[in-house]
Amino acid sequence: MIDLKSYAREALRSVRVESKSNLFWWQGPPLNFGDWIGPYIFKELSGLSPTHKKPSNKSLTSVYVTVGSLASWFCEDSIVWGSGIIDRDQRFWKPREVCAVRGAYTRGRFLDQGFDCPEIYGDPAILLSDLYNPDVAKQYKLGVIPHYCNLAEATSFFSKYDAVNVIDVRTNNVESIVQELMKCEVILSSSLHGLILGNAYSIPSAQVEFATLLVGDGVKFLDYFSAFCIEPPVPLTINNSTGISELFDYVRSYPQPNTKKLMTGLYRSCPFNSNKLV
Repeated sequence: MIDLKSYAREALRSVRVESKSNLFWWQGPPLNFGDWIGPYIFKELSGLSPTHKKPSNKSLTSVYVTVGSLASWFCEDSIVWGSGIIDRDQRFWKPREVCAVRGAYTRGRFLDQGFDCPEIYGDPAILLSDLYNPDVAKQYKLGVIPHYCNLAEATSFFSKYDAVNVIDVRTNNVESIVQELMKCEVILSSSLHGLILGNAYSIPSAQVEFATLLVGDGVKFLDYFSAFCIEPPVPLTINNSTGISELFDYVRSYPQPNTKKLMTGLYRSCPFNSNKLV
């Protein structure tokens, strides 16, 4: 008996063509700057304005899937570069092509499901320091980048301290977030991409948590650090008893990945790097 679904999938694979501009990124709501790093990098490396397109097993053209915990969006038309999982046991469709993934945890999920996956790691957000690096003077002893779900808690806690910059991530303006981050001497972040950009711009940074926990089981942070063969400590939870000196001591003891180590692999594996940056 003919399996019509399998037959249809094979037929689509044979006629599906690669698109030069199709890209998927989460557009909100709410707005979150981390979701807009993918299209920013795409435009810088390809020289093209991305066309937003949701992945689909029925599509006749391919779509790039890049920065973010976007594994749930992988489909048979997807070309994956630097994306990751949000849960350890997450399942997803086999993509058209995998160029790189965020870390070893994501690669493990590919292999567990019988899918090929190269051992090329890194969140492409680390490339931002190459692509946008303005001259910004330091203005704050401490920068806090809360995930949007932690913004109210972070604002309330840090309002009693001077020289603290609480950065609102609810924007699609990636450059504005970079500028605010670069004004700070150290960074605390409950946002993964706040932490990543702190590392990328060589600002001492550490993950923290607030009372409201993020979606997922926390594997995205482990996944990111696994690319550097680092097992991060359990994040500090900020509450009413947390002292400011404790926070600075915590940052000083936190591992600081050398993001330069992964840049060459990401540039070389990028499927739309028309500028041939390495």
